[in-house]
Amino acid sequence: MTTIIKKVLYTGVGLAATTAEKVQQRVNDFVEADRPYEKEGKKMVDAFFQTADDRREKVTDSVKGIVESVTDKLDLASRSEYDTMKKKIAKLERQLKAENAEKAPEAKKAVKRTVVKKSK
Repeated sequence: MTTIIKKVLYTGVGLAATTAEKVQQRVNDFVEADRPYEKEGKKMVDAFFQTADDRREKVTDSVKGIVESVTDKLDLASRSEYDTMKKKIAKLERQLKAENAEKAPEAKKAVKRTVVKKSK
């Protein structure tokens, strides 16, 4: 599911980048053809890039919202919840290891074997 969302996001960003390059090239051609319009061409490019940045931010926010909605509906743990659980598990593992280390010498002492010889 997240790979599909990532592909859509990357496709949108790629499309915006490609479009930006084409607009930049056309404006450069326009500016070279008629120098008096150089300032207007620069304004057009600046306005285009500002609009592209705004749209990119909106798309990013929208995708984040969709991902959060999907994780909530699927009842998946968030990254912070996952990290918290991971830390708790590591702490419990250390405690268990320490308890087992303390019990190990006692366990060896408690087990005594008696050897019984079989008679033939």
